[in-house]
Amino acid sequence: MNTSNAVVGRQSEISALTEALRSPKDKFELFSLSGMGGVGKTYLLSHVMQQIEPERHGRLIIWVDASSKGMADNFMRILSEMMAPTHLKGIPRGIKKDFFPQVRNLEKIYRAECDGLLASLNSTEVQVDPEAIEITREAVQLLLRLGIAFNKKSGGKRHLGNALLEQSLEKVTDKAFDLIQKYCGQTSFLPGVLQDVFGITYARKVRTQLFDVASEALISDLSAILKKWRPEDIAKLTQDRIKELDRLLLVIDDYEILGKTLTPFLLGHFLPLLRSADFPSQVVFLCRDSLVDTDPGFEQHFSTDTKLKLALQPFPAEDAIPFLTEAGYSKERAERIYADCRGLPFLLAAFVEGTNQNALFYQRIYERTTRWMTDEQKEWLIALCYIDEVNEDTVSSMLPDVNSRTVVEWFSHEASVRSQDSQAFAVNPLIREMVLNHHKNILGTKSQEKWKLRGQQACA
Repeated sequence: MNTSNAVVGRQSEISALTEALRSPKDKFELFSLSGMGGVGKTYLLSHVMQQIEPERHGRLIIWVDASSKGMADNFMRILSEMMAPTHLKGIPRGIKKDFFPQVRNLEKIYRAECDGLLASLNSTEVQVDPEAIEITREAVQLLLRLGIAFNKKSGGKRHLGNALLEQSLEKVTDKAFDLIQKYCGQTSFLPGVLQDVFGITYARKVRTQLFDVASEALISDLSAILKKWRPEDIAKLTQDRIKELDRLLLVIDDYEILGKTLTPFLLGHFLPLLRSADFPSQVVFLCRDSLVDTDPGFEQHFSTDTKLKLALQPFPAEDAIPFLTEAGYSKERAERIYADCRGLPFLLAAFVEGTNQNALFYQRIYERTTRWMTDEQKEWLIALCYIDEVNEDTVSSMLPDVNSRTVVEWFSHEASVRSQDSQAFAVNPLIREMVLNHHKNILGTKSQEKWKLRGQQACA
């Protein structure tokens, strides 16, 4: 979607966001853009950044999102691939180096410790029922991905949310935590060379204070990039400052997805350290709900630092209908499309760009509708489009191998695909039509008839 299509009727939001990003008032600032999925948060921010070009005005831009498969519940991947990227936007040509050596060192130790913990599951010192070893291993692996396993201050199970429930691992959580605690009290599994370079003390900190160590490593690297190396980092591997950059602009997109993994790290560790860093920074959150609704800790600890809160709403009819008629639709057809799209920019733009509703049009609608979903959630949505009402009975019949309560809970929060007019939970009629047409193009008519029969049986 062209960013100009996403900002119809958004002039007040554009002005407020432009002013906030271009003219910082304080050394540390938080901004939030909230609104239902598809309302245009990412496009609005992208449009403003294209206009003001912050990388040309000393900003180091780091953009974190959930676009990569398997990223959402993997703390170390988010840290090392997104928050400490190997390629930085705005870096002068000719400079080719990794600017995050502290994070890379941490990642090496973390990987080695994870391998050691998983290997310990097979040792004779750990007494685990052989029949339960695999599912316990899955629980341990999940805790490692989330970063909770090696962090005593993270609150443990308090931050797991539905992660264990969704993966049917909640029954072995206590066993997994017991194994991790036992491992953390053992001698380091690091190879001797790494022990010599990094020291046993650092490895033990990684085991028990991962979020603290990760925050320190990231701030150390950022300080070297934007200001200079810190006195406490004099003995560490650092790099020279990039003279053209002096302020961090950190964007955290898809926060409703990443927040399950990042919130304890951000609230309790990284953001407080970033606030006291010797370089200025701006952090922009893009999320479905307001930051306070995401976690009350934002209001408790960062209310004075939050300088801008923009809650985006769907386009009003007076903006959207002319948008459609200019693309060639009749006024009557434009009004029907608007009603079905509920003013969501990503759907309106798809109709503007695809007045000829061919297979690529349906594919484009499907891809935009499911952009922020996991592969599993995409499969759920397709199945739900074949049933008239979404509840535990119909879901358990349509998706017998999935926890029906988890699916219904997920769907109840997916406002961008849920019908707003139906008395029962149901897929938005327009999206349902588009997804079913796309699915037919993939499967073929005969195969889709079998899906339709399953849906009819589920609703019977």
